Amino acid sequence: MVYFNKKAQTLTELATFGSILLLVLSFLISYGVRYNYQQDMQMAAFRRALSEAHASGRPDASASVVMVEDKHIPDPRDMFGAGSVVSMQAGAEVAWGNTMQDQYDISNESLLPRVKYVFNDKDVAKRVEREYTTAGYGFIANGTEFYAILPGNNEPELISWSNVKCYQPTPDSPKQAMVLLPDNEKEVITEVYLKPAGAGSAKKFIKYQIIGVETIPPVPPDGSDGKPIDWISLLRPDFGGINPNYMQLNSDVDRDGIPDVTQDNVQGVLLDSEQKIKRRGTLTIEETPGTSASTAAYSFKDKAGNPTTIIHKIRSSSGVENISSPFERNRVSEWKITK
Repeated sequence: MVYFNKKAQTLTELATFGSILLLVLSFLISYGVRYNYQQDMQMAAFRRALSEAHASGRPDASASVVMVEDKHIPDPRDMFGAGSVVSMQAGAEVAWGNTMQDQYDISNESLLPRVKYVFNDKDVAKRVEREYTTAGYGFIANGTEFYAILPGNNEPELISWSNVKCYQPTPDSPKQAMVLLPDNEKEVITEVYLKPAGAGSAKKFIKYQIIGVETIPPVPPDGSDGKPIDWISLLRPDFGGINPNYMQLNSDVDRDGIPDVTQDNVQGVLLDSEQKIKRRGTLTIEETPGTSASTAAYSFKDKAGNPTTIIHKIRSSSGVENISSPFERNRVSEWKITK
């Protein structure tokens, strides 16, 4: 004779699959909160970059903003729902416009492009901002070996200075660099490629933006168009506070097929921020005849009252800067059940 205990089977299934269901539900809640925060931060970063690009007053008329927020993510699996503190990051780059009439002044460093880091923007007491230039001024003089990409060629080729002339069709237009091609063709170049010092491979090149040229003095009174060039002014990312070429892991900066950016030299906000998490929680239950009162409380502090501290790190060309941000949050819940 076989006996089937259906109640026991139901309880077993409920205990097994119910716990799995609750686990999945808690994951979805946590993921939804993270996604909502991330989307809000991405839009906030875009709006900040858009506003700063419009008001930059620099020749590039652009802005790059990275925002970092220390967010509290509740965890339904925790007895108090306290969860943890998560550092979330979002960035945006906006180019408002660029006209060739806007010229760089190599004596004015305020015109250099830059990136701004904003930590905990919504909390005035904890808000921290840091700004770094992403390039510096440099130049190459007549006779310096340089390369450029010309029509019909996808790779940089060596340029002879005898073929480099000034392009200035009207006296009020900016002076640019042009290369004389066969059949009297002219090609205006806005970028040059240089080989890094000690480069052993012919494929190693680093690209720089041209921001101005100067003709061999004295400048003829009839204009500079077609005249020989004395030197070319450049924007050099390696001369800035943060090199944008080193802000992305595994980037191939010198175009030799080997990644140059590693965990040891990547610049910008580092992902391995230090978190000294302190959390306390208490649960108190008081019972009297006919009434049951409970109080649950938690805080991100230790017994001595010291708050949780999150230390963000920014690596620049001058070293690593630590930005400390305290995180304080307390919550007390009380409920009463009458029997």
